[in-house]
Amino acid sequence: RVLVTKKSKRWVVRLGWKGQRYYESFGTYPEMKFADFEKLAYQFIADVQSGAYRKGSRLTVRQFFDEVAVPFSKRHHRDHKTFVSRAKRV
Repeated sequence: RVLVTKKSKRWVVRLGWKGQRYYESFGTYPEMKFADFEKLAYQFIADVQSGAYRKGSRLTVRQFFDEVAVPFSKRHHRDHKTFVSRAKRV
């Protein structure tokens, strides 16, 4: 499906499956061509139908901090503990 506004055209998929509504936006035209959108859309539909897609599976801030920021800090900061201490105060 294409959602058209005055300024953009967006590729989206709306799907109803087992009483749940699913919606995903994949990009805008002309940056993403129809063939690319079609592949992503079919993958999204297959994930929903197989149960692999989780609507609320995006990372929380805490999960991002623990899984991404802390390992990055350990590799790139000399004083890793100061980074963690400062980040937790925010």
